[in-house]
Amino acid sequence: MEAALCQKRLAVVERRFRKACEQIVHLNHRLSNLERRYNRAKKEGHKSFRYTLRLRIAVVDGVREVYYEFAHQKAKEAEELRGVLKKLTC
Repeated sequence: MEAALCQKRLAVVERRFRKACEQIVHLNHRLSNLERRYNRAKKEGHKSFRYTLRLRIAVVDGVREVYYEFAHQKAKEAEELRGVLKKLTC
């Protein structure tokens, strides 16, 4: 693999990793807000609201887990590309 091509691929992978991390932060905030709303509904005894909020929490948590896995894969790929790039430049 050519060094220039490897650098371009590394830049793309790192950008995707950063974007995934940004989405994880956003989903953490959303999950926090939903949990706050759920706890308030639980405290006030609103069972119908609790059900829909539990469903939303489950969906957001699932999406967040997918982003975690994606970010982990991109971090691994970036590390491998850095190793290849280091071998090419030495």
